[in-house]
Formats: sequence, C-alpha cells, structure tokens
Amino acid sequence: MAKILILTASTGGGHDKAAENLRILLEKNGITVQVSSFMKEINRSLDYLVVNSYKQMSLKSPRTFGHLYYISNRKLINNRVSSVFNIVGKTRLLNHINRFEPDVIIGTHLLANNIICKLKANHQISIPYISVVTDFHVHRSYINPEVNAYIVGSAFTKNALVQNGIRSSIVYNYGIPLTPPYYALSKPADKIFTLLIMSGSIGLTFVDELLETLKQYPKPIHCKVVCGNNLKLKRSIEKRYQSEIESGLYEIFGFADHVHTLMETSNVILTKPGGLTTTEAIAKGLPLLIPFAMPGQETENTDFLLSTGAAFKIESGQKLTFILDQLINDPAYYDQVRKNVFALKDSFSLDSTLELIKSFLSPYPVGV
Repeated sequence: MAKILILTASTGGGHDKAAENLRILLEKNGITVQVSSFMKEINRSLDYLVVNSYKQMSLKSPRTFGHLYYISNRKLINNRVSSVFNIVGKTRLLNHINRFEPDVIIGTHLLANNIICKLKANHQISIPYISVVTDFHVHRSYINPEVNAYIVGSAFTKNALVQNGIRSSIVYNYGIPLTPPYYALSKPADKIFTLLIMSGSIGLTFVDELLETLKQYPKPIHCKVVCGNNLKLKRSIEKRYQSEIESGLYEIFGFADHVHTLMETSNVILTKPGGLTTTEAIAKGLPLLIPFAMPGQETENTDFLLSTGAAFKIESGQKLTFILDQLINDPAYYDQVRKNVFALKDSFSLDSTLELIKSFLSPYPVGV
C-alpha cells in the first residue's frame, strides 16, 4: 500500500490543521498516512523551545516575533538557521523517514523544507517532496530547487515563488487544503445581516467594544461569536450580553467543530488573518474583517487580502460601523466585495490536490 509522511509543527494551528486535512483526504482514498511533528522527531527540547517561544511571543511580544520573522527572511540569516536545524536534526529525521519508508513526503511547515531538501541534495533520500505553503506571502525557507511540487493558496503566492526562481510548472494554486464541507457553497439563510466573529485569540476588551458597537447599531445584526477554548471570554460575554443572547441576536459558542456551518449562514466574518482560517472563509465566499495582525505572516496576509478588495481592516468599533454601513446599505457594493472573494477561490480544488499527490505515487498502487 502507498505510504505518505506529512511533516508539520505546532507554531500556530494552521500547519497542523492543514496536515490533518490532508490526512483525512488521503486515508479516504486508500493511502496509509503518518503525520509527524518533525521537530519532535529530531529533538524534543528544540520542539519545546520553538513551539513555546512562538506561543509566548504571539501573546506577550508580537513585535519581537515579527522582528525575528523578517530577519530570518534574509538570505544570510536564513542559511544559518537552516544549518542549525540540519546539524541538530538531519540524521534523526532521516532515521524516522527510513523507518516509515514513505513513497511521498509532504511538508506543511516551512522549516521542514530545510532538512528534507538538504537530505535530497545530499542524495540521502530520493523521495518526492511536496511543500504546502500555508500563508499568502512566501518566506525564503520555502524556496528550494529540491522541492518537487508546491501547493499554494493564491495566484499571488505562485507568482512570488516564480519570481524567486521556482518553475511555474511545479506550483499548483489549488488552495491550502481544507476538509470537503468548506468547498460546498450556500447562501446565508438568515433574514438579517449576520456577522461571524472568531474571537478566541482577539481578547476580551476588543470583543466587548465590537459587541457594544453592534448593540447600538441602528439596524438589527445577528452576531455569532466563537470563543474557542477561551472559556473566560465566553463566560464574560454570556454574562454581559444576556439580553441579546436571549433575544437570539447574539449566539455564543466555545470550541466549535461546525465552523463551516456557521460560515454558511453568515454574511461576513471577523477574524485574525491566519492563512488557513482566511482560506476557509474565502472558500465559503465570505468578505473578511481583520481586527489586527501579528507582525510577520499575519501582517503579510493582511496586506495581500486588503489589496484584493476581499477584506477590510477594523481597528475600532467606529471603523466597524463605517464598514457595516457600506456593506448593509449598498447591496451592490456587498455583491462586488463578494465577487472579489470568489475571484480568490476560483482555482481551489481538493480533487486536484489529491490527483497531484497521487501522481507522485505512480507506479505504486493506491489502496492495495
């Protein structure tokens, strides 16, 4: 039976989620899949340091993270970082690969590229390697001639790779892989304008300002708030907005495994600009409201989304009111913004993603 190794790392949820989405897709099609956190495989102390440093910086010092991100995108610094990862982990990751004996390797984290491509360049492995770019801009770590194929989330991303010397013929704009329900499109069922807020990592103060703004808005707005694992935020909102909840205007959720359904019945989404979450929203045809972005990938994602006319920056309740006025009071304008979103998803295809991966398995039989 064909076997695929997917390498990820838990610096933000998007990498792991993309890996899990691919695992579900491939296993349904008779392929044996192993998803590995590659830094745990090479050095658990390194994994702990990198993952926890990311979490702490994203919460307490996002500017520091952004500074490190942009520095690492410089050629000299990036080469040195790559050398460290290769020294620390190349042998252990090679042993892990040899134990599983995959027919294809897929990376959903940019740092996996460094080690896999070094192993290929040294002729220590000859396994096809597919890199999934989980943001819209391209970090230098993604760029390597040893990558056999790239799966990207936009034509902009493809062009960036090509401009950095990657052959256009090996870059496939099929979208960051999602689960099948996100590819099914339906019109919002609610009669009143509906806003979906993904609030788990936004923070109580700003969420409260948004909800107060919506409460005072001259037209009724149905608001769905997903708090994720932030139970403190959920309890605070439920206590403060009990009247709106009882009237049905506000719906509050904790961790939700039916976000695709919530998107289907919404007109617009307010969310941080992670690559995978924004791809889910784009797949559902939702205009995006972006409250703020962590320096680094999120800032770059925001710049891209704003440039397409599919998103708006929302820095305050006052700005939210201004944007809602435009979207609600001018249906033609809302339709145009939604067309801008649809233009981004034109090439999204889970079937094409599957066929691309299977093409690297030949002549290995699938499901045998």
